[in-house]
Amino acid sequence: MTYDITLYPRRPGQDWAEAIDAAEADDETLAADEGALATGVDTFRRIEGRLRDVLDGPLESWTAEETGGDVYGELTATETGIAVELFDRSAEVSFTDTDREDDERAELHRQVLRTVEVVAKETGYVAYDPQTGDAFDGVIRDASTLPAEGIPADGTGMPEDGTAQPDGSESGTDTAAERPDPRRNPASLRRRGWIYLLLGAVLVALAGRQFGDGGGGIFTIVLMVIGVLDVLGGLFLLSVAKRMADSSPVEGQTPDP
Repeated sequence: MTYDITLYPRRPGQDWAEAIDAAEADDETLAADEGALATGVDTFRRIEGRLRDVLDGPLESWTAEETGGDVYGELTATETGIAVELFDRSAEVSFTDTDREDDERAELHRQVLRTVEVVAKETGYVAYDPQTGDAFDGVIRDASTLPAEGIPADGTGMPEDGTAQPDGSESGTDTAAERPDPRRNPASLRRRGWIYLLLGAVLVALAGRQFGDGGGGIFTIVLMVIGVLDVLGGLFLLSVAKRMADSSPVEGQTPDP
């Protein structure tokens, strides 16, 4: 499965739905701001530089060179599949939790948590877990039964004991059922779709290279299958996002299912 952790600008005490809507609202002025582009690319370069000391293996990266889009930079760790995207008002960390030994999975999760910490500190954003609909507390629940280590909540949104929110309030005061699911937002679906496509393309390329070198073992076959599924999943999400945007009666509002 692919696990996503999204980071948004969020004021202390601000409702998550409000913070997410503000981050994902269209802003053509910001998209055309060359100063914002330069600042965003600089931030991404700092993230990339710090992650070279955190992530195993080489990094494949891309940065925006002209205004008009909302993506400042993307990178993928080729050995682990951990991917980072920096947008104009948000960031996303994702990875695919394939079949691994317990020690390999634990190391993967450690690198994911360190990646989230780096992105949070460089951007000032707060980490949000779409899988739980709340602040990311440093626990990767759906990917493994192994306990994940916590990261201090000094601006990262990940308290060590998981009992406090980034604004200092106690957990449990707001439930996911009371908030709209941001994954139903067309903009969010588009971003997730592009992440799946990027990650899937990297996995397919790696598997194709292994086949080309004569290393077509079971691991390579599994890698190729996962990559193809991620690509198909990305195309599906982009298609759903387009249908939702076209059918939405009010701009920026997601229609009821």
